[in-house]
Amino acid sequence: MPAIFLLTGNPFVDAGIFVISELSEKRIEDIEVDDLKRLYTKLIDVYFTKAWNKNLISIFTKNHPATHNSGTPERYKKFLEELIKDIKPMHTSGSCVACGRRDESNVKIAKEKSGIGKHLVPLTGSADFVNFFPNATLGLAMCSVCLLAIQFMPIFLHQCGGKFLLMHSNSEKVMRYWAKNCVAELNKQIALDNFTGCYSNDINNPVNSFFRSIEDMIVKYDEDWHRENVFIRFYYFSNYAQSPFVEIYDIPTPVFRFLAYVKQVDAYSEWRELTGRAYDRKGNQVYDRLIRGESIVRYFFKGEREVFGNWELLKFYLKEVKEMDEKRINAIRDLADRIADLISRLNDVRRLFQLETVKDYSGFRNVLRFLAKDAVKVGMEEPLIKFDEYVGLILPDGAMGWNEVRDLLLFRIYEQLHDWLKSRGSEIIEGENL
Repeated sequence: MPAIFLLTGNPFVDAGIFVISELSEKRIEDIEVDDLKRLYTKLIDVYFTKAWNKNLISIFTKNHPATHNSGTPERYKKFLEELIKDIKPMHTSGSCVACGRRDESNVKIAKEKSGIGKHLVPLTGSADFVNFFPNATLGLAMCSVCLLAIQFMPIFLHQCGGKFLLMHSNSEKVMRYWAKNCVAELNKQIALDNFTGCYSNDINNPVNSFFRSIEDMIVKYDEDWHRENVFIRFYYFSNYAQSPFVEIYDIPTPVFRFLAYVKQVDAYSEWRELTGRAYDRKGNQVYDRLIRGESIVRYFFKGEREVFGNWELLKFYLKEVKEMDEKRINAIRDLADRIADLISRLNDVRRLFQLETVKDYSGFRNVLRFLAKDAVKVGMEEPLIKFDEYVGLILPDGAMGWNEVRDLLLFRIYEQLHDWLKSRGSEIIEGENL
């Protein structure tokens, strides 16, 4: 028989497809009708437990066949069976808004007056409000196969802060492993006869929750993740009838690659410590900044002139996430190495203290000027910094971004002078007024 399922790009449908694939222990293209006949009873056993039914009200509303006041396991069983009986072969086109390969469902409950709305497909609209749907029709046109997939979708969700996280990715590996974790949680609940609803990692902030889940997945599954072109989108939503809600978060490919590289270079424990220090009342500033495309360089400092990771880790972040030119990265590194060498020759932390405490671009230039003079005094063969290097690579945009350049210099200096600084203890000498 030709394949039943095809990935659609619809996040609700695709999530359900991956759950079915994991439950059946088959590739998506190998799933058969007999598999669906075997699996749908699991939904009935699970969804009518107290915790899962409570979740379904916010996923599908109280008008869903499993949550309606008149809803019973028998009624829901009949609905699922009718969807399976209505499975048609895929064509080159069709009216289904998800797969586009079949026409809309012929199942009675999906063709009632209100049509296919938010009670069957979250966040789509309801009742007679035709402005929610294409061509002023009553409800969506969706085939029975896609509607059936959506019935399995809640197993794919994470509950978080009273709402739900739905992940969607261009990577089938990411989708498959996400489904694997959620199905494992479901099977655990069934085995222990302890039903707690959708998967939860006990983190209520959505950004913190999905970053932690992604990091755990990268660590748990041995893949060359940093070589994958993975893009991830999260939908944080509630379909509760009186207060539907959705926020969308994107994790671009460079951010995912950086998270994967952290594991690749065995810096995961340090990364956890780094992000662990970034929490405030609003959330986690590192995760939030990665989402917004803002710099996280400042968070690579532990304090007391120590850093998280090493220059290679920071360089990967600068190159992949910040899209900084490698020639510029190397120029900043080389300048930092020369400054570190100079400070050790001077055997004095005064200039380092000045570099750490400078408040503006003018002051930063002054510190570099003092260092350049010191380089002459100690007899360094080459100038500390050349004009073309300064204006073309170190600070090509002038004052813009000077503080990030300063932080990068400090990171490398701390790395290079780690033992020397450690031997001096907490010594701090304030130098010239800038």
